[in-house]
Amino acid sequence: MSWLKVQKIPHTYVLIAALILLAAIGTYVIPAGEYNRVTDEQTGRTLVIPGTFHKVGQTPVNLFDTFMALPKGLNAASEIIFFVLLIGSVFHIINATGTINRVINRAIIKLKGREHLLVPATMLVISLCSATFGAAEETLIFIPIAVAIAKGVGYDAVVGAAMVYLGAYTGYTAGPMNPFNTGIAQGIAELPLFSGMEFRFLSMFLFYILVWWWIMRYAKKVKQDPTKSVIYGIKADNLDIAFDNSPLTQRDKAILGVIIAGFAYLVWGVLAKGYYLQEIITIFLIMGVICGIIGKLNAEEIAENFLIGAKEMCFTAICIGLARAIVVVLDEGHIMDSVINALAAIVGWLPASISAVGMLIVQTALNFIFASGSGQAATTMPILAPLGDILGVTRQVSVLAFQFGDGITNSISPIQPTLMAAIGLAGVPYEKWVKFVWPIMVMWTLLAAGLLIVATIIKLGPF
Repeated sequence: MSWLKVQKIPHTYVLIAALILLAAIGTYVIPAGEYNRVTDEQTGRTLVIPGTFHKVGQTPVNLFDTFMALPKGLNAASEIIFFVLLIGSVFHIINATGTINRVINRAIIKLKGREHLLVPATMLVISLCSATFGAAEETLIFIPIAVAIAKGVGYDAVVGAAMVYLGAYTGYTAGPMNPFNTGIAQGIAELPLFSGMEFRFLSMFLFYILVWWWIMRYAKKVKQDPTKSVIYGIKADNLDIAFDNSPLTQRDKAILGVIIAGFAYLVWGVLAKGYYLQEIITIFLIMGVICGIIGKLNAEEIAENFLIGAKEMCFTAICIGLARAIVVVLDEGHIMDSVINALAAIVGWLPASISAVGMLIVQTALNFIFASGSGQAATTMPILAPLGDILGVTRQVSVLAFQFGDGITNSISPIQPTLMAAIGLAGVPYEKWVKFVWPIMVMWTLLAAGLLIVATIIKLGPF
């Protein structure tokens, strides 16, 4: 852990600014070029035509235009930015009613003493929240409870942290209906929102089984022999948790009903009516206001929680806009297609399925640089989507490669603030967490690569 104290990880905005500057320099040294593109009349998507790359005149981006790329990027990504802000606002209103906390608390508390159900049930509840709401940081509040229960049934703090944190990322990585990683990535790739969710639900199930098996394998060893714990001998403060074992109220059940009905209508609208960002935002807004009213929040409280939720999403929202500025510079310098052509030349000789795995490797490496999944989507999807067109990989597979590369290593990357907060709450040193988690990271990545190969072979659609 000592090296982490010495090394200072640059701020995400600093990293993005460095990439913007690097892109601007690239417009002076990388030969400019373009692919021919065509608009698909049926879908309205803009497609790259393979084999049409040609050089064009050099158009380097000067310092003033580099700075101007920032407001241009924010403007270009405005629809997605407001989508993120409003989703965060609505979630905070619903969270302020306390219903979500009570539901998860009771799900965990009811399983106390039933060790064989504790891990899978907790993981299932948390992963579903992450797969739909995109919950990640929001799950941190349950780690102290999960750790206390895990220790109470003979496991250790690592099991408590893992069943919440890894549970969240089984849902987040597959992201069947995650508005943040899946929604943004598919929007940039010009795919119907949440399309291909059947394959992502299958991926989520396989991730869930793999991670569940690994945690339970470790938990059983610790229960049989506490010296097998990776944190054996490390003293941590005992968590004094006052469990709320009260039953759900009729108000809680009504709020759950509204949430379930809202998501059901959202799925129907997306599949049957082609609903997109504006319609989905509208559904969430209605759902949030109704839940707030049922939860006895007055107009002032709804407004305040709306503002707090938006404020908490500002970092992510601005990341998206700043990351789009990179694309603005690459486009204005006419080197975006040059980058795509170079990447295609590197992996183009491989079968399409292996090329998809190459995308996964690239995205995994990027995840050790970018802490924001939404920021990564805005940065890399404009490159991955057309690169997939060139390599014969469907855009749905390109999005999967992004999701898998973004999500899996969030459980080991030291620049992820959510991870460091989670293991901090559990009292688990980072190096001990790495000792526990690195083997499952390898297996999880191999499983993701296999799923990408299958998705490529079946030409997972649409597009």
